[in-house]
Amino acid sequence: MRDINFFSSYINEKKISRKKFLSTAIIFIVISLIICGLTFINIFKEKQLQNEIIAVQAELSNEEIDKKLDMIEDKKRKIEILTKHYEIVKKINTEINSIDLINSNLLETISACLPKEIFIKGMSMNTDSIQLQGIAKNRIAVAELEYNLKQTHMFYAVHVNILSNEFSNSDNYQFNIECTFFKDVKNYETN
Repeated sequence: MRDINFFSSYINEKKISRKKFLSTAIIFIVISLIICGLTFINIFKEKQLQNEIIAVQAELSNEEIDKKLDMIEDKKRKIEILTKHYEIVKKINTEINSIDLINSNLLETISACLPKEIFIKGMSMNTDSIQLQGIAKNRIAVAELEYNLKQTHMFYAVHVNILSNEFSNSDNYQFNIECTFFKDVKNYETN
């Protein structure tokens, strides 16, 4: 027959509590090792980063790099100034191109105004006016040219300065016409 042991439950409890203690101790040791390992890895990485920071600071404090940085900053400032000036110059250039008084359209318009009886000997131009010198077969042709130039609405004033016989025995007339541009150029831009 079997013996009945009334203390067996207490003995088994000791075995179970030893197993719990042992497993808890192993878990604690493993966690402690992981924490210590991570701490040592972080300390090692921190020292590496500090060494890299010291190397970078030493490189940045180098005089050649300081000179290059100053040069780069100076060039950046110049580029900013040039960019601002470029925009201003671009606007001015657009204005100048729109004000272009003496162009092929102007010359074609003057050519279209010439009657058949007129021959142009010379033309002088500036930003304020155009002067035409020529020879006409009669006074009516000069008057017709003056009228045609006024009808273009490109000029503020058209004035015949000189009208005289070229030679006393000739029927031809020598003339000089001055055409003054408008002061506000944008009012009569040619197309």
